[in-house]
Amino acid sequence: MIKLGMQMNRYCITRHGWIVCLSMGLAGCAERVVPVEGFVTLDGQPVVQATVTFTSEDGSKVYSAQTDDNGKFSLSSPKGPGAAPGSYKVTVVKYGTIATAPIDPADMSDPAKMKDYVSQMKKYADMSGPPKGPMPPMPGKVGSSGAKSELPEVYAKLDTTPLRVTIPSSGPVKIELQKSKR
Repeated sequence: MIKLGMQMNRYCITRHGWIVCLSMGLAGCAERVVPVEGFVTLDGQPVVQATVTFTSEDGSKVYSAQTDDNGKFSLSSPKGPGAAPGSYKVTVVKYGTIATAPIDPADMSDPAKMKDYVSQMKKYADMSGPPKGPMPPMPGKVGSSGAKSELPEVYAKLDTTPLRVTIPSSGPVKIELQKSKR
């Protein structure tokens, strides 16, 4: 009887142990995120249609959002809304619309032009870190030689941005840009 009781006890411990281990393993797979909302202003005025990107200090986590007509944003990632707690560098860029002419099929038959465009796309598609700049426009005639943020450049790059945020924050995140930072 004692032997049967010990075997039952061992069975229960093993069975419950697996359940606990499985639960702990599954909990470790899901990254905890918290809602993150905020506002972006430039000299006190809302910044409309800007891209706000939060990059963790080690570069392993990236969350982004686009501001609305009031400068408001809500961070998200491909996994859903919110961001993981931690310290982040913040970049903010805003690009005007790029006027391009329709793609001329004759241009695409030129191997040199096609090779150049493909190399630009590969450079942009390098996902080993944060985006290295705006996506190149489709082939065609572009109004300018390259897109440049309408906001002060200091806010566009991880190595120059003075913006730092710790998540979770108490209340909405306020990102206040100044023109004098150009």
